[in-house]
Amino acid sequence: MRALIIVLICTASAIFAPFACAQSGGAGTAIVVLDGSGSMGGPLDGQTDVKFDMASRALLQLLPTAAAQSRTGLVTFGNRRKGDCGDADTAILPTSGNLDQFSSVFARIGPTGKGPLVHGVRTAAKSLPPDAPGTLIVIHDDMDNCRQDVCAAAADLAKISPKITVHVITISLDKTTSEKMSCLATATGGRVFEARDAASVESSLADALRLAGVIDASARPSTEVPTANVPAPIIEPLGPPSVRLSAGLGPEGLAADYIFFDADMGHDGMFPWDAGQPPVPMIALIGSEAPGRIEWSLKAGAHAQLLKPVGDNGAYSALLIARDAFDAQKALSAEIADLRRRLEDRQTVVRAVTWLAARGKSEAEAFAQLRQMAMAWRISFEDAAARIVASHGGGDDRHQHG
Repeated sequence: MRALIIVLICTASAIFAPFACAQSGGAGTAIVVLDGSGSMGGPLDGQTDVKFDMASRALLQLLPTAAAQSRTGLVTFGNRRKGDCGDADTAILPTSGNLDQFSSVFARIGPTGKGPLVHGVRTAAKSLPPDAPGTLIVIHDDMDNCRQDVCAAAADLAKISPKITVHVITISLDKTTSEKMSCLATATGGRVFEARDAASVESSLADALRLAGVIDASARPSTEVPTANVPAPIIEPLGPPSVRLSAGLGPEGLAADYIFFDADMGHDGMFPWDAGQPPVPMIALIGSEAPGRIEWSLKAGAHAQLLKPVGDNGAYSALLIARDAFDAQKALSAEIADLRRRLEDRQTVVRAVTWLAARGKSEAEAFAQLRQMAMAWRISFEDAAARIVASHGGGDDRHQHG
């Protein structure tokens, strides 16, 4: 009997005490909510840099100064589709040491469409646990233009998630509009920062990140903007025999019997297969039951879950449940594929029955004869029909049997 191979995918949070990843501390958690609407693609008066680039560059310069145990995420809105008031994307879930992810995201996105700011804020809030402290930092250049009430949304957020604080950085907004946006910060105990140029965008973001506990008071921004450089995931030979710890998962992980992954640190593209189509049972390790993280785990294909920190109980049950769910899902997929194939073959069956019925048989007798022929040839009903059609010049385009 071969050894059971388990791959643990973990990042900054403690999972299994005997062979844990880096411990997560009490540093702050923040999500930057960045306006990607078309207006952010324009420069400020008398300047050449566009507003979106000012914000993204400031963030890339400040992230290297983040505390080792802080967590930073990114939600963008209005950057994927024109005219779509539902365009908000959790581009990066809050994690530690994820500068490369930010660089990669900013390398491929830019300002595009409308500005569903309220939808962006609500999307970001779903990625933070409602009962734990967290911060949203909204960077924008205009009001929500999808007819959403910002102040009503702020009141709802303060009621549902009272420990979430929202700081607002407005870029070159007039005083009246800026005052209308201030309720988003005041309702949640946050601050409003008014930026007029690249330097003030950076200083405002630095102040907001300090208030969020992501960077300390003495931190100074990096003078270099990093480019995307995402290293290939590796499987490191750590942990007990037949157990491997990894910060990511490469093709080697396909040999595993089970995969445990840290749902709190998950992100799109984490696995080397299409989303929701894992080749082995997947078990999510969940520390925060934030709806956004649970939703991401389900889309990733989790078959079972364990609450962190993992103790002496629960792991064996999770293994059994994950295996059963995986096998059931695999069997269902095979059954659906077979039904689709048989549905596609119905036209061939009809042609075969029609040919048999033309020899003086009723439709029921023709079906019965086709079934008897399939049994005699020891092939499926559909394959027998294909053989009859092909042998009588029907030109079956599916496949032929000798």
